[in-house]
This record gives sequence, structure tokens and C-alpha cells, in this order.
Amino acid sequence: MTTNRLLYGGFFVELYNMKSLEYEQYFRTLTPENTGSNPWFMEYWDRYLDCDDSNREECDEQYVEGFSSTMGISAVIDAVYVYGYALEKLRQQLCAVDEGGCDAFYEADGEDLLPLLRNTSFNGTRGLVQFDENGDLMGKYVVKNLQYTNGKYEKVTVGIWDALADNKLEMFDELVVWTVPEQVDGVPRSVCSDPCLPGHIMILHGDGCCWECFQCRDNEIPILNNTRCHACNPLSWPNENFTACDPIPPTFINWQDPIAVTVLSATVFGLTASIVTLCGYIQHRNKPLIKASSRELSFIMLFGVTFSYIMVFVFVAKPTLATCVMVRLGLMLCFTMTYAPMLTKVIRIYRIFTAGKKSTKRPSMTGPTSQVVITTFILSIQVLISGIFAMVVHPAAILEASSTRDKRVELSCNIKGSEVITSVTYNLLLIVLCCWFAFKTRKVPDNYNESRFITLSVYTTLVIWLAFIPAYITVNSSSYKVAILSFATLLNSSVTLVCLYVPKLYAVHYVKEEDTRAGTTINAYVAGNRVSPLPHLSTVESSRS
Repeated sequence: MTTNRLLYGGFFVELYNMKSLEYEQYFRTLTPENTGSNPWFMEYWDRYLDCDDSNREECDEQYVEGFSSTMGISAVIDAVYVYGYALEKLRQQLCAVDEGGCDAFYEADGEDLLPLLRNTSFNGTRGLVQFDENGDLMGKYVVKNLQYTNGKYEKVTVGIWDALADNKLEMFDELVVWTVPEQVDGVPRSVCSDPCLPGHIMILHGDGCCWECFQCRDNEIPILNNTRCHACNPLSWPNENFTACDPIPPTFINWQDPIAVTVLSATVFGLTASIVTLCGYIQHRNKPLIKASSRELSFIMLFGVTFSYIMVFVFVAKPTLATCVMVRLGLMLCFTMTYAPMLTKVIRIYRIFTAGKKSTKRPSMTGPTSQVVITTFILSIQVLISGIFAMVVHPAAILEASSTRDKRVELSCNIKGSEVITSVTYNLLLIVLCCWFAFKTRKVPDNYNESRFITLSVYTTLVIWLAFIPAYITVNSSSYKVAILSFATLLNSSVTLVCLYVPKLYAVHYVKEEDTRAGTTINAYVAGNRVSPLPHLSTVESSRS
């Protein structure tokens, strides 16, 4: 009973059998007396029928009609007929007589009989008996389901398999009893392994009927019937079904991004301030204070500040061929346009006050034209650096994958690290020189205090650059690089504008002209207890009038 309970709902496949009335009638007549040559009948008689001489009459009652079908008798009968038909064919081939055997027939062996066995076909007790090309019987089987009915377990026929039928398997689904309540529909799933989810490959076991599922990496798709992972190229990513690699939409800093909005808002404010300052300088260009502060160099610096603000819009714009050309050529030129005039100006101040300690002779190359020529030469070096790199690697907008494991492709300009390092090094050299000469001229007379504003400007600029360079180099995202570069440009321009131009415009509007004129006609340089006249500075500035 316990075994049946465990097998309840199980399936069994048995040979298809038919009952044979003739055999049943014959079998009922068998007794130990007339089956002396059968060594197994007595065991069957004693053990299975539990018969002996005392209850011989009751043995016949144990045979229920149709018992031959449960004993597989029809299959045995068909097997005997197969040999009978094959032997008859062999006799007909080897013997010339219509009946009886011959020496050749009696001397034949199994190799002679086997081809005839395979070619034998006839209508047997269970239907057509026939063999396939491999010599296997085109069989007929019964599918049975173990069920519990009427208080007992019994096998119920629920299907038939017939190799000769068009529809080989015929199942009577309504008769099947399933014992898998955990399934929603009550029907178990007849699989060795579940199908793999998208993005997984199969690792086959044995004959390939069973497998394990292995998940590919995020940037890989299954190929070769889901047996191998294939990595997409760096600019593509698997689609939702992991059937193909689709191009990754490029990302770049957008005008609507919070960072871009912040940068552009500050840029608009700074650009407006620089334009107002430029207009103020143009309006008061003939004022003594403006003329005394190297007016031409101041205009070049102011154009550089304005250009820096304009370049921020180019940095934030979508990378294209046009914007990349402007970025490649104007990236460092806007800084050089600020630092080159500043360096020229601070060197001029240093030379004038250094020479004033020794003589009253005017130093050479301190006039407006000379200063512009020197500034232009310094600018041309940066133009040459950018031009050489632009010719070696033509400007273009390129797609770059930040990582093969991230679904991110960035659209950026092809600025090489060597180009940035070279230009940054050159501009950093200008800043360091500005810092040095500004430090050397920190003790000029109070009424000529522009060098002190220059000192404040270049020191602040140096701090900004020292923070900018490591941040720019270590960040991998092009969007963050653009943001860092934009903020650095804004800070540099704003510091220059506030430190060098706002004080002068304030002095022009709110300080008396005779006080500002004193700054342009310095009469003495105090050095210890000695007073040294500086007529050459007055001469230089008066010549500018």
C-alpha cells in the first residue's frame, strides 16, 4: 500500500495485448499430469495458483476470462508466428519440394534466418506485425496511469502508442490523474531544464537534453544557439531581448542640464560685465589713469576676458566639427590673451622701478608699440602650438566609450592630452612669471598700486589653475571635463575683471582727477632713507598723452 501511494499518479508503459480465447481454453486444460515436460508449470501451479491434489477442482475457478491479455500471451503468439513465417520462407528458398525439409534447410543457421525475420510482416493477434529498417518491431504500447478508485489502486489505460499509426500517440487526457498540486494547472512540466532567460547561455550536460543557464555580462549577447557570449563593440549595447547590439545614444552636456544652466547664467552675467567694462574703457580711454595703466595692453586683456566668456558658450555647445575647431584653437588662446598682456605689463613695471633706482634714463621697449609687439609675440607662440596640434590631429567630434561595462558613450572633441598639457604648461609658465614679477614689484609706491592688483589677480589665478589641472586630468567624463573647464574659465576671467578693471573704473568715476593724475606722474621712489627721482616714468606717461 505504501509503494502504491508513492507511485500514485505515475505512468507505466506496457505492451499492447489482446486476449486469446483459444489459448485460455487450452491453458485451462493444463495439469501436472499432462505437462510433465514443462519444468516451470509445477512452480506456477504451486506458488501462484496455490493448487495441489486436494483442491484441484478449485484451481480452474481462479482463471478469470481475459486473463491472457494481462499475461502478454498475444505478444508471445505473434513472436512464435514471426519465426514460423521466417522458417517457412527459408524452407521455400532452400528446398525444391512443396512440403517437408531438406539437408540445406536443416544445415542453415541464424545468419540465414535473420534477414527473413526482419522482412516478415503479417496480421497478428495485436494487428499488423512489421519491423523497421533497424530490425526493431514497429510496436504498439499502452500508457497506463496508477489511480485510486473504489478503494483500491489500479492501472487505468490513458493512452496508446502505435508506431504504424499517423498519430502515433493518442492520449485520453480526461482520464489522467495528476498529483502535482503546486502547479497552477495541475499538469507537471516534462522538462529536464527550463529555457534560459534572455541574456543567458546554455551549458550543456551529457547528450544535450539538460543544461545550466549562465548569465552573460551586461555588454554581451548570446550567439551560436545560445551557447556562447559575444561582447558588443564599445559603442553599442545589447537590446532589450539580448538578440542584437544596438548603437548607444551619445551623451553630452545639454543646455538644459543644471550644471549647464548654472555655468551659462554666470557666463551671461560675466559677459555683460566685461562688455560694460569694455564700453567704459572705450569711453574713458583718454583719461590719465587709463592711459597710465598701459591702455593698449589693458584693451588686449579685456578682449581676452570677453573672449573667455564667449568660449564658455562654445565649451557647453554640442560637439560638432565647427565647435571642435573653435575649441581646439580658442581653448588656451583665451587664457593667453589675458596672461600675455598681464606678463608684459608687470615686467614693464618691474623694469621701470628697477631702473629708477640706478638712473633717470628711460628703459628700452617700454613704449606702447613695443609692449603690443611683445604681447603679440607671446600670443603667437600659443597660436603656433594650437595650429601644430590641429594639423597633426584634425579637429573632429568623436564618440568615446567611458567603459566597456557601462552603457555610456560620450560625444566630445578630439583634444589629445598632449595638446592640453603643452598649452597648459605654456600658460602656467606665463602665470608663474606674472607671480614672480608681481612679487618683485610689491613695494612700489602706494599711488602706483596697479602692481598690487596684478599680484592679487595672478596669485588667485595660480590657485585656480593648481586646483583645475588635477581635477581636469583625473575626471573621465567629458561632461564633467567641460563643466570644470567652464568654471575655471569663468573664475579666471572674473578674477581678472574684478582685480584689474573694476578699481580703475571706480577711480575714474569717484576719485578726483588730480589724485589719479598723481599716480601717473610718480616723482619719487622711496627706498630706505634715500629718495630717487624717476623723471623717466613721467616722460613715458606724458609721451602717451
